[in-house]
Amino acid sequence: MENNNKRFLKVISVLSNDLRSTLLKAPGNIMASAVEIVLRAERPLCIECPQKRFYFTENGCVTDTLLSQNMVKVSKRSMMEVLQNICNYSVYSFQNEINNGYITLKGGH
Repeated sequence: MENNNKRFLKVISVLSNDLRSTLLKAPGNIMASAVEIVLRAERPLCIECPQKRFYFTENGCVTDTLLSQNMVKVSKRSMMEVLQNICNYSVYSFQNEINNGYITLKGGH
């Protein structure tokens, strides 16, 4: 479980400060079982785990229910910051991966 938490922390290191601080509020068992962090502009921040998806509320709670209000949403600014961070400010050098719909982080994430 500790290794999985370390991987989670490594992956979120490329996120914007606001997204990273929100994700750090996730319970350890969710961090350890996370298989995907879902980022969509102007949509709720989500962690995908094997059995469930988890969302974050603005008051710092984690829920498996998508509520209509008070959800932490990923801003367009945050999306651009994440893209720049992942690409080391050279988006062009990742164009092939972007065209295929993904970018692989160091360590294979």
